[in-house]
Amino acid sequence: MMLLSTVPEGLVNLDTSNLPNISFIAASKLYVRCIIDGSVCSCKDGCKTKQCPCKKKNISCSTKCHKTRGACFNLQQDK
Repeated sequence: MMLLSTVPEGLVNLDTSNLPNISFIAASKLYVRCIIDGSVCSCKDGCKTKQCPCKKKNISCSTKCHKTRGACFNLQQDK
């Protein structure tokens, strides 16, 4: 019988002794943003330049950045 694993091997063997303690809500926010600092933008020009806080930090915009997807050029799937 073959068992399917839903947990990647890297997570099973992860050393958690050096990880900070954070709340479930904080972890959820980090998961949704996919970044550590939790910054978001609300640019209206498409996030093409370093004026965009996300692009300036070389991270992708997320669903939390813009109310509508619009013409954002800094989304993960657009890269």
